[in-house]
Amino acid sequence: MFSGKTAKGSAQGTNPVSGIYLDYYLPKKVDTIMLKIEILENDAVIRTYTSDKLKKFVSWSGGPSPEIILPNKEGHNRVHWDFRRASIPAVDKVFVYGSYAGSRVAPGNFKARLSYGEVQKETQITLLPNPNIEATTADFDAQQKLLVKIDSALSNIHSSVNQMRNIQAQLQFYIKTLKGNQTYAPLIEKAKDIEKKLVDWETNLIQPNQKTFQDVINFNNKLNAEWMYLKGFVDSEFPKVTQGSKDRFKDLLAKWKNHHKELTVLIEDEFSAFETLFKSMEVPALLIPELID
Repeated sequence: MFSGKTAKGSAQGTNPVSGIYLDYYLPKKVDTIMLKIEILENDAVIRTYTSDKLKKFVSWSGGPSPEIILPNKEGHNRVHWDFRRASIPAVDKVFVYGSYAGSRVAPGNFKARLSYGEVQKETQITLLPNPNIEATTADFDAQQKLLVKIDSALSNIHSSVNQMRNIQAQLQFYIKTLKGNQTYAPLIEKAKDIEKKLVDWETNLIQPNQKTFQDVINFNNKLNAEWMYLKGFVDSEFPKVTQGSKDRFKDLLAKWKNHHKELTVLIEDEFSAFETLFKSMEVPALLIPELID
């Protein structure tokens, strides 16, 4: 059995608990088989819930909220979909004044798909517009197109920073491991140079020194915070998109494209140079110290 029950409110309602409750029945408790519910819009998955408890969630001030874990007990189970798409990925320990929640969807037809082992069940969902708001289908369409683009830009920015932080960690490993060995001095200097360039690139996108909303006084917001503000402004119960929002989107997109281009050049030039130098120096997989007699 798999069904949805609409809660009070609508896709554009102001009720903080508006959404839909999805009910499902399991013949027995499942621990080894992952349970999954996907929300689909035009046959594309926009939100996923699972019963996976393997990942330990850790948050911080200005960080994301935990994802809902599907209950998987024997018998009746229920989960709440809040009419929103997948959450925006976060950058570890970075404070952002805004919501990581994905953008809200517009009134329309959706599907919820339950996967349990090889079994799949689907139920239809129809979201109705808020009768207290005067808006056309064109208004909702314009808002949705912009929100999806904003979600995408924010996700790309945070994902890129996370990927480059992973590269920084690798560089720091080589710097620490090869330190003191003059044979590899050129490689160490190259690693330090790339690491500095990555830090400089990152500081244009995020503000790691902010820990609370009051820190903006001393540490200016960066590009991701500007995107977050635009996201919150456009993601309104009133779907009409202002010209100011459209113009601001173009400005921020141009800035992100410039930073993305800088990163592409850095990867193509600096990363390639480091890899070539690394291979030419034939760094051993294990750096074995000399044994003391």
